[in-house]
Amino acid sequence: MKRILSFIFFLTTPLSSFGAGSTTGRILLLSGEARGAGMAEAYSAASSGVNGLWYNPATLSRTPWSTLSLMHTAFLDDISFDAFGTAVPFGNKHAIGFGVRHLRVGSISSFDNTGASAPSFSPQDTVLSFAYAKTFNKTSIGLAGKYINATIDDTATTFTGDAGIHQEIGPFSFGLSAENFGGSLTFQNEASPLPKRVRTGISWNLNRFWLINADTFYPLEEEGWVAAGTEYVIPIGKMMGFALRGGYTTRNAGEIDGLQGISAGMGLSINDTIIHYAWVPFGELGATHRISLNLRPQFFGMKKIDDLEILGTEGMIQKKVPNLSKIGLEAASMPLSPWKKSHFQKRLSDENLMDLFSEEVICPKQGPHSKVIRTHRSVTYLPYPELKKRKPLRKGHYLFDKDQIFIEKRSYAHLVYANGTKMEVGPKSTLAFKWGDDVCWITNTRLDKGELYTIVPLRKELTVETPFGVISLKGSESHLLLSETFMTLRILQGNATFSRLGEIFDVEEGQTLNIGEEFKMTIFPEAQKKEQAGQFSKKRKKRISSLKALPLPRRWDPSVIERYKDYIEYLKSDDGLEVSEYIRGKVLRDELKEHIGDLIPIRENLNGQIQDFKSDIKNFEETRKNLIEEIEKISPEDSKGQLNELAQVEMFLKEVKKSLIQIQRKLRRYVHDLRFSQNFLANIPIVRMLNITSKESTIPFGTAKVAIPVESFPVLDRISHVAIDLKPTRIVVEGHTDKTGSPRVNKRLSQQRAEAVLQYLWKKTGLPKNLFLARGMGSSKPLEEGDTPEILAKNRRVEIWFELRGL
Repeated sequence: MKRILSFIFFLTTPLSSFGAGSTTGRILLLSGEARGAGMAEAYSAASSGVNGLWYNPATLSRTPWSTLSLMHTAFLDDISFDAFGTAVPFGNKHAIGFGVRHLRVGSISSFDNTGASAPSFSPQDTVLSFAYAKTFNKTSIGLAGKYINATIDDTATTFTGDAGIHQEIGPFSFGLSAENFGGSLTFQNEASPLPKRVRTGISWNLNRFWLINADTFYPLEEEGWVAAGTEYVIPIGKMMGFALRGGYTTRNAGEIDGLQGISAGMGLSINDTIIHYAWVPFGELGATHRISLNLRPQFFGMKKIDDLEILGTEGMIQKKVPNLSKIGLEAASMPLSPWKKSHFQKRLSDENLMDLFSEEVICPKQGPHSKVIRTHRSVTYLPYPELKKRKPLRKGHYLFDKDQIFIEKRSYAHLVYANGTKMEVGPKSTLAFKWGDDVCWITNTRLDKGELYTIVPLRKELTVETPFGVISLKGSESHLLLSETFMTLRILQGNATFSRLGEIFDVEEGQTLNIGEEFKMTIFPEAQKKEQAGQFSKKRKKRISSLKALPLPRRWDPSVIERYKDYIEYLKSDDGLEVSEYIRGKVLRDELKEHIGDLIPIRENLNGQIQDFKSDIKNFEETRKNLIEEIEKISPEDSKGQLNELAQVEMFLKEVKKSLIQIQRKLRRYVHDLRFSQNFLANIPIVRMLNITSKESTIPFGTAKVAIPVESFPVLDRISHVAIDLKPTRIVVEGHTDKTGSPRVNKRLSQQRAEAVLQYLWKKTGLPKNLFLARGMGSSKPLEEGDTPEILAKNRRVEIWFELRGL
């Protein structure tokens, strides 16, 4: 009886979101994940990726990652609901999605008109969904088509569709969707409409951890209702997080006895895997429990980085910055033109640009980030010990990951780390690298032999492991000599600590630490500073002086970064100027980081397998040796059992060695891919595009005119001063026209306007003319669409972009 009541309730009552007056297609109103259910289904403005299939198709394209979702719901009694969905982005602004929902009710007894028992039946519904979404700057639109197959005692099918729009404005997001319009289900020649409705939503990110949502529902068959929900995230380390959720809906208020209308949930995220749980009570009928699993798989929806191998590590290092279009990444990961924008939206600055700039761009965490400034004679490096093949070390950026540098006789190399440390690796040296948690602050190295001269900035640290102990250099200048029998550490400036066997020794400025035979340690006093300082040859002193004078790369120089940030804030505070900026290549950089993050666990797993195989080989060889010794001690007649066992051991040993070779080959392929991806990431240039215009206008021109309007002179003078201050690597002047006239005439006219502004800026700034580039865009990129005189005047303009490379 309870199952029948539950089924009748399901047909007539919307489970916190159903609409009354419609008795078919209830499955269309069930979402396929538990996060939104924990917030009373108030999720149409906050959803993204695969969740857009259930709430708002426009939000499919709100994430650059492929997402996959699985859910199981235990409804009332034997009613169960399962869902599967996936969303795949392509290009920079598009996404497609596919989903399946299945609702099943347990067996229900039936009776005929006379009251006699009839065959039981099991109602079930299935929905297949297909969706597409596209993003225009911060506006997204989406469409979804659905196929419904519903079975009670007979079967009915139909098609229906959804449409949605999503808009982001600062910390707020707005959503609007129309659901289940078109189609009806026909049972026994009677058509039943689907539960059509319109929903609007708003989402507010108070901060990084707190989210507040509200949705309003407008069904066509009944009165509407309101739902609200909230979520608070508690970070657990760097790779995990825990979320608490709650919600309330006015639907069914007072219609059911007992607790109803509220909902609660929680979530746990581990790397790219998220588990959601939701609890939704339905009064005296009980409560439902929903569990969903969200994944972000990397095996589809992303350009395979394996395709990069066609260039090769050596070719990438030689060219430093390869032509991205030649290796098939430009179309998938980067805009075709840095000047490309929406026709209807102005280019807006990224609200999180400074955080991105200071955390992700400057300090990548995929290995110690270094730049090789100079190499002399024979300098090689081993990208990874398993590769067993040295490569020439050339100038360029590197993400060192357990690499080893080998300096031959009369050779040396100059390196700069991301934390500002400068280093000269001297002749006959072997230097290895180790990972640190944050390479912008701590760099770990190991010197097996040779000579090391280092300059560590203030408040930064360099850790050097040696066979004699560990040296910690903080804000110091030092010289280290190391051989198999002795170690000498001279502190020329600052101080250092030396630790060995749990003991810690301080070495101050001017002191020299000596360790000789039998680990006898001596620290020379400061009185011998002058004698120790004269050990460098004249040629070596000149080389070290050039290393000291070497400026840091702009992307690692804290003073340059802070000055730039302060200057941009100063420009933004100017009431008369509008500043927008972005970093080119962010999508490509993020994809490479994700790919590297996927490869590292695979490499460690393969290393573990290799060690297991080596241990098995050692055990089999020991067993074989023991069997041979036993066979030699007994007669041939008594050794049949040992011979059979020896044959089996030989066979197992052969198989294990064969498997070991296969795993080692596989590891070499993965390591080659990893090393190439790391160094490719290190060599992606940091190019910032900065646009500065007047808030009143963007240098408007009269119809068919190329003369600069007099009222634009003050704006151009202000931009000239900014160009002198920033010293950009390139200044791009874009000319635009309105849509009146032929494309050919507009193209020529826009080029003339751009050249007129270029000449003005060149004369005002005094910068080299080869820094300037004029581009005629014609009428292809209007600021606004329309035919009114005001709109046409806005589109006749010139825009000025500064390219800042390496910042």
